[in-house]
Amino acid sequence: MTIDQAYQKVNAVAPGGPVSPLTLPEAAKAVRKMYRHLTGRKFPYAITETSGNRYTWLRGTTFRVNCEKGWTDLIHLFSHWYHRTTNGGRPHSKSHARIERKLRAWAIERGWLDGALKAEAKVERPASKSEARAERIERRRAQVARLERKLKALSTRLKTARRSLRALERHAMKQEASYVGQGGEDVQGVYRGD
Repeated sequence: MTIDQAYQKVNAVAPGGPVSPLTLPEAAKAVRKMYRHLTGRKFPYAITETSGNRYTWLRGTTFRVNCEKGWTDLIHLFSHWYHRTTNGGRPHSKSHARIERKLRAWAIERGWLDGALKAEAKVERPASKSEARAERIERRRAQVARLERKLKALSTRLKTARRSLRALERHAMKQEASYVGQGGEDVQGVYRGD
């Protein structure tokens, strides 16, 4: 297969309908998810937005995303960056085409281009003070319940550690007693009697 044929396969993977505009929160989620999908690790860089005639690329310790250029450009340039950092080699090669095709298909399959990564609407605040107070009380009750569970778990761990310590001390005492009885010297080598 030639490189042209490889990129024809990449371009064949296209969304079925209109594509939603790209926002920074969506782009940041997408970059993190693509990186984890390819490597299995957390994305190690900060993500910020850039604009104008700038590329989506890593600069220093910040991965800069140009949301104005859209989803296709984000996936294309992220695949270039990933290919360059992992494989090196030529920028438009069969291995890069495979990575880009995989990421495009994965993004379309998950509905990212249709807005699946958009942030959920914030929950509205309660209208009255009594409702707000009731919510605070519920949150505090949940917090107390969580802390009580943690306290119980720590108490159990403390009991286990104390039990283990006592067993180790008893074992050490038995070892010391048997050693003193056999040769007349204790562990430090001090003579104990006639």
